[in-house]
Order: sequence, then structure tokens, then C-alpha cells
Amino acid sequence: MSLSTSIKKSIQWLSYSSGASAFWAKRHTRMRIIQFHGVGGDDYPAAIFQAQLKYLRKHLSIIPLESMVEKVAHENSPACNDIALTFDDGLRNHYTIVYPILKRLDVPATFFVCPGLVESRQWLWNHEARERLRLLACDQRAALCRELGAPGSDVEEIIAWMKTLASSPRRCAEEAIRGMTPDFKPTAEEQEQYGMMTWEELSAIDPALVSIGSHTVTHPILTTLSPADLSYEVRESQRLLQERLQRPIKQFCYPNGAYNGAVLRCVSQYYAVAVTSQKGDIRVADDLHSLRRVPTTRQLPSLAWRLHQPAGIKGMYARNSA
Repeated sequence: MSLSTSIKKSIQWLSYSSGASAFWAKRHTRMRIIQFHGVGGDDYPAAIFQAQLKYLRKHLSIIPLESMVEKVAHENSPACNDIALTFDDGLRNHYTIVYPILKRLDVPATFFVCPGLVESRQWLWNHEARERLRLLACDQRAALCRELGAPGSDVEEIIAWMKTLASSPRRCAEEAIRGMTPDFKPTAEEQEQYGMMTWEELSAIDPALVSIGSHTVTHPILTTLSPADLSYEVRESQRLLQERLQRPIKQFCYPNGAYNGAVLRCVSQYYAVAVTSQKGDIRVADDLHSLRRVPTTRQLPSLAWRLHQPAGIKGMYARNSA
């Protein structure tokens, strides 16, 4: 750990333990949307997640995302410290770990789901590619990168490069990675971390507590798609979710937070609200189709700090995108 990182963590701990973070979060009268991904295992133990929700519930008001949207849409809404909880990707641990804790604490949330992956029982493409790449030796990854034309052989460099590709070449890269890892078999822990919820599990979720939103059909990077593919991923994900769950789907989440003018215009045709991965808080009259969020972290002092520094000090935020 670098000296600067150690100093930052010490500041966050002192601010949290002294109550200063909670004090300034309350003084910072802005709404916030918290962005979560997977929960559980060593990376994000359920006990830590539950402690975070208790802290948030104690110091701020947790409301449904749709209630926050109503406040954002009305210019005369009073300043408040409301927060909304969002969970990206439709992972099975959202049902097995997150949902029981939400019920126990009576805390509302929104789950963003990819119905095509629910249907096919596949992982997000980047999760599968990352775990397969980790099985390869350095010289094997280097050979793969030469074959694909990737700029670097580090696992995260390859994933980042694949995110820039259009759908067809990205799928070709996925197949090349699969071809080099024919013996890949997910462990039980990996299945719990990366597996998708089933339709039965999604149907069992109480709509009064958890709203379901769209995260596209298959989680592509929308800015890399053709107009036809973009329209399909945005429109079809809503249709599939509404058809299978028999509930309206009005909320959308951009995969990897990526959007541009064309993507925003397409999404706004079908959804009342869309959230990004841009860091920041929410203010009345913000654009409902590009709402910022506060990324979570497993360290409670760091999360408490982010509540009053939502856009962060340079270098404060750990990378947190799916």
C-alpha cells in the first residue's frame, strides 16, 4: 500500500469513527444513488454488506429509485438526503444474499437484469473472459494477444480492449479465449459470484420492495453497436422482462456506464429513467436518463466518506465497473 493510499484510508477511518462522515453527509443535502455489483464471498462478505445497509438506514433515508425520480422531476422538491440502492447485472447472489438482507431490514432497491443471460444461463461475457484469461500463462496470453491484435497481455488490459470492440469482433475474441481454455470449469464459488438469477427467482422477488430494471439483453457496450443492434438490446430487454415477470419495466442501466447521444435517445424512447456509472450525486431537475451514482466499496469508512464526497478526490475511488 502506498503512503498516499494509507493516508487516505486513515482520513476516511477517522472521519467515520468520529461521526464526521455522517455529519457531513447529512449536511450535504443532495440525493444519491448507490451502485452495487456482486455481494458475497471474500471480496464482499454478506456481513459487511449488511453493516453498510444498517449504517445507511441509520443516517440517511433509503427510498425506492422511482420515488427519487419523482423528486428529481419536480423543480419544487425540497432539498433532502435520500438515497436509492441499485444492483447491476442480475447476479444470483442478489437473490441468495442481497434480497434476504433487504427483506430483513425492510430496505427498497432496484435490480438491473439482462434477460438474455437469464434465459441462456450464461455469465456476463467479461466475467467469463476474465476468469478464463487468468488460467493462461503469461506467454499464452501474449500469443493470444498477437493473434487478436490486442495492445497488451495483462488480463485487465485485454478486457478493457475487448470493451472497445464491436459485437462481432468481440465475440470472435471470446471464442479465441474459449479455444485456449477448453478445460475451464467454474468452481462453486465462481458460480455463486458470477451466475445469473433464474426466472423463478426473479418472479419470487416482492415488487413492493425491489423493482426490476433493464440492463440490456446481453450486456454489450452500447456505444460499440450498430443502430439496429442498439435498438434490439434496449427494446427487447424491456419486452422480455415485462413478458416474463408481468410487471412494468421503466428503469434502465447502461452496461459499463457507456452511452452517447444516440444511446441516450434510444433509451429515452422506452424508459422513464436511466442510471450511469458517472460518479456524483443527484439534484432536482437533473436529466432523468443520465443519473449519476456513488460506487460502493467493501470498506464502510470509505463508503461513508463517499456519501459526502460523491464525485471523489482524484484517486479516491477504486475501479468498480462490470
